[in-house]
Amino acid sequence: MDKEHPNITDDLSKLLKRLNEISARDFAVLADAQLQWKPRPESWSIVECLQHLVLQLEIYLPKIEQAVHKAQTFNITADGTAFRSGFLGKYLLSSIRIKDDNSIQRFSKCPNKLRPESTIEGAASLVVENYFQYSAQLLNLLSVSKALHLEQIKVTLPLVPLFRLKLGDMLQYLVYHIERHIVQAQKVHCEVGFPRIGNLMI
Repeated sequence: MDKEHPNITDDLSKLLKRLNEISARDFAVLADAQLQWKPRPESWSIVECLQHLVLQLEIYLPKIEQAVHKAQTFNITADGTAFRSGFLGKYLLSSIRIKDDNSIQRFSKCPNKLRPESTIEGAASLVVENYFQYSAQLLNLLSVSKALHLEQIKVTLPLVPLFRLKLGDMLQYLVYHIERHIVQAQKVHCEVGFPRIGNLMI
């Protein structure tokens, strides 16, 4: 995490596009019953993983958009230097990054505002659509942010408004958080007991 990241927005965009390809291939074709299936009562279903991401992006993206608009207004542009994470950014990223083998490094309690509903009657496929919509917004912000100074621009943490993250750290946090839960959803999809019903992969 102490390493410099000269092409952070490009790398994040590539990762997010790959995660969206996986989601389209594995989740967008599923029936509601499959999306809501749980391997264990205490586990999250695929749709709960995606709804958690939707809830987060719904409240985080406006904060990033505000910061980006302000930076564009005051011409806070990139100066060619490599991005360095701040102390808070390093801590948050270390808490949500997955290991090389896709296992979880740290488990943390989900904030109530980001906790998905246990039952999503008749609307599971809509959650999937919402995920792709918000993900597209994030991809656009990554593209716009490439021209901005990722260290000087600060973004307020919606759930902890007393703290602010560097724009680069916030973008990393969101993309790596998405990666964490797409991998979690993939593991549900790969469970032995996963129901092969409805719109199936042939």
